[in-house]
Amino acid sequence: MTIFGVSGVSGIVGGEITPELAMNIGRAAGTLYNKVAVSRDGKRSGSMISNALMAGLCSAGCSVTDIGICPLPTSVRAVEEGGCGIMVTAPNNPSGFNGIRFSNHDGSSFSAKQIEELRKIFEGTSPVRRAKHDSVGIITGRQPPIREHMKMIMNAVGDLDCPVIVDCGSDSTSLITPLLLARMGADVTTMNSNIGKKLIRRPPEPSETNLKDLMKHVRSEPGSIGIAHDGNGSRVAAIDESGRYLSGNTLITLLASYIKADSVVVPINATMAVDEIVKGDVIRTGVGDGRVSEAMRKNEISFGGEPSGTFIFGNASLCPDGIYAAALIAGIASDGSLRQEVDELPNYPVGYKEVKFNGEKEDIAKRIDVKISSTEHESLLKIDGWRVEMDDGWYLVRISGSENKVRIIAEARDKVYMNCLLEIAEDLVASCVR
Repeated sequence: MTIFGVSGVSGIVGGEITPELAMNIGRAAGTLYNKVAVSRDGKRSGSMISNALMAGLCSAGCSVTDIGICPLPTSVRAVEEGGCGIMVTAPNNPSGFNGIRFSNHDGSSFSAKQIEELRKIFEGTSPVRRAKHDSVGIITGRQPPIREHMKMIMNAVGDLDCPVIVDCGSDSTSLITPLLLARMGADVTTMNSNIGKKLIRRPPEPSETNLKDLMKHVRSEPGSIGIAHDGNGSRVAAIDESGRYLSGNTLITLLASYIKADSVVVPINATMAVDEIVKGDVIRTGVGDGRVSEAMRKNEISFGGEPSGTFIFGNASLCPDGIYAAALIAGIASDGSLRQEVDELPNYPVGYKEVKFNGEKEDIAKRIDVKISSTEHESLLKIDGWRVEMDDGWYLVRISGSENKVRIIAEARDKVYMNCLLEIAEDLVASCVR
């Protein structure tokens, strides 16, 4: 079984993720690319893994630019044309985890074809390049391209005029988001905005459960909003003036409405509310920002987003940019009321279920496909699972890639029908896993 996922590798440090693994991945990447920009988030294991990675790159004769700790959407601005970016990061996992993510010059994640090319060299089915002593790659250090990233966002968004409480999760966005929003005119208060293990006061994923302190702080500061990031700045979460956590689905519709997006790319698990906001095409893909960015490039669409809280702005790059999104959210609050803008958006109840199973995933998938295909529905999307669409709602059935579970999501115009769809989907899946 390959260790490579959709956009790279990830796992437990000392388990799946080791210096030896990083060095061999670096050697494979250095065989394919002559110039690589390497960055990392603030995890303790980051320097160990990135140093091993750079050793492998140099052994293949690759020139390396070492950016050090830097947010992902900032780091891609250092990737040269014809080269690639590699970040040592696991932005939503605890400190015991880490990973290696690959990016192209335009900010997009590696395609499935690129990952496959890398995998073949890594596994030895394609030849690796081994540099002689006089052609070993050289590592050059440079400051993260923070000024360039900030200038782009400031020009695109304009001035701000609102109080913002920023929680950077004690990681890489501490280097840019508080400074950026302050320079744009916001009255900034920070939480967890210093990089370092001893200062981490919440888990890295900016979920509602993990942001209770931020929500409480916002409620104590009338008129303020809250902004939070994951470890590498690819995700953003927002808290409105009432202290309410805004889901990723809500932010998709909010941002699409605010920037007046003509068309949007979203994954198969995104809300149906976006169809009511966007006048043009709503293109759905498999789950993952790499798939979203690939569809944006193919269809020449400038905005895409995921319920996870990742948003891609094609006018800037095809990299998820939670920092750019944070500035836009603060811009909405500066123009009036974030809470009011959200309340005026369509918003529908969503429910979740999981069904565990024993047996082979391929067999379970075949049974589910036959069963779902025979049901009555308005439309059926077979992209990364099965999305069954009805007149007033939909449900999605997806088999977990890492566990023996089937995950179910349902959304409808009212809670009663949503629960009904959830029950239908659960019964359907249960009949296929017995």
